[in-house]
Amino acid sequence: MKSILLILLISLGIQLEALAEDGWFRDQARVIRVEPVTRRVPVLLNRRVCGPAMEREPVAASIGEDIRRQRQRWERGRCRPLQETVYRDRIDGYRVTYRYAGRTVTTTLDHDPGSELSLEVGIGVAD
Repeated sequence: MKSILLILLISLGIQLEALAEDGWFRDQARVIRVEPVTRRVPVLLNRRVCGPAMEREPVAASIGEDIRRQRQRWERGRCRPLQETVYRDRIDGYRVTYRYAGRTVTTTLDHDPGSELSLEVGIGVAD
């Protein structure tokens, strides 16, 4: 029975390195496509805002003011802390499509496998 399965597998183009006693072996599959699986996550940024923008004076009120005083106020370095939330894409895994034994299979992995994927293949008798 084992020789019939071995001949069948070889006829499908599968290159066996070694068939273990329990019916499991390692083989390689050709990767067709890799797509990152992403999700948007909030990121808190802390920064300092300095200068005239932090004073919150209306623009019209500053028109009549002396330019020199505006510059001096800005140069004093009046700053305030600002917390801002931005959203960034985070890679959670990779959707990998590969071809093995005439079949196209898609799975999700935690890494990009490159051009080939190492598989553990099992052979057993179907009930």
